[in-house]
Amino acid sequence: MKPLLTLLSFTFLVASCMNFSSEEEPYVEEFQSYEDAEIYADTPSEATPTNSKRMAQNNTQIVYKNTIDPKTNMVTGRVPLPQSWNFSGPNNEGLFLEGPNGIKVYQMKYQSFMYTQDPYYQQIYAQSGANLRQDLNVQQILQQDIIPSITQQGYSRIRNYPIPQLAKVDEQYFAQLYQVAPSQKSFEVLGAEFNAPDGSKSLLILQKMSSFSQGLLMWGYSGYILDAPASEFESAKEHLINALLNVQHNPQYIAQYNQRERQKSNASWTAHNNRMAANQRSFDATQKAYRESTNAVNDAMMSTWRSQNESSDRMQSQFVDGIWEQKNMTDPNSGNTYKVQEGYNQYWSNGNNEYIGSNDAYYNPNTDTSVNNQNWQQLDATDDGGW
Repeated sequence: MKPLLTLLSFTFLVASCMNFSSEEEPYVEEFQSYEDAEIYADTPSEATPTNSKRMAQNNTQIVYKNTIDPKTNMVTGRVPLPQSWNFSGPNNEGLFLEGPNGIKVYQMKYQSFMYTQDPYYQQIYAQSGANLRQDLNVQQILQQDIIPSITQQGYSRIRNYPIPQLAKVDEQYFAQLYQVAPSQKSFEVLGAEFNAPDGSKSLLILQKMSSFSQGLLMWGYSGYILDAPASEFESAKEHLINALLNVQHNPQYIAQYNQRERQKSNASWTAHNNRMAANQRSFDATQKAYRESTNAVNDAMMSTWRSQNESSDRMQSQFVDGIWEQKNMTDPNSGNTYKVQEGYNQYWSNGNNEYIGSNDAYYNPNTDTSVNNQNWQQLDATDDGGW
């Protein structure tokens, strides 16, 4: 079956005006919260409660599976999943989880936009390369960015419904993260089910967040796509939604993340204040009041936007790399960056997206008769901006 994620890969840069609307009742399956459970042991728990009536009836064993930050080797959190489900490796780009009988879960790349009603700053941001777009709700995103392309590929919509429980989970998580400036945030989550041309089914969980601060709106969306045979779809859907509802984040890891972001923000504002002082002196000397004040305001707003956007990108990259237990390595000759599986002291690449990992300090694949028909270059650790 052709993954729904592949069909959506080109839709995130364009929008259509297809008239479509469907208001349905929120998703109301019963899920058990693990909020009071003991977490962050050295190994994942192997005996956790079942999480819904249907799961209990099916005798599905749910286990916690830890997520690790490969740079710090620290547990970032854990997710309750069926024991037979596993996180995908780094060689399957976009694939997040795999279960038995053809169950696959993909993670959508985050799409980010910004918008301001001020025509002057619209022009400034557009010239800086910002992706300007008016705010949309999840129904409009589904209508404009998703439905047109997949219906052309033979998919048919079954139903869609809000999932306010997941929106609340997103809100609670982001409330714990450090932010550069006070902002008004909102969250929406929508589930949309589709019949695939081959008889299988797909579920799109669309997660949207918006943040408004200092006259600038930043918003975006991402999500998960479940592809499963029709016979496995309902149970797989329950397992995925339950896992997302009950993700447990390590508070110690969040505290360390917030401390790093606060230090970066303070350094950024110090540099910004120094630039402002220099601009003021230049203003006093040259009497170019209008130009200097305009540049200063714009610099402040762009500095805020860059800081928040970089924080979001780093957070998403860290989460995905932690799930996949991978890290970035760089070819010192070509400058190319590769994602490799964590756990080795040295890595070698042949320049064709293939690598060898080794813990033997004296190993060199160029002298290994089984692989030395290629030129292998040792990779260096990549600087990911402090993560």
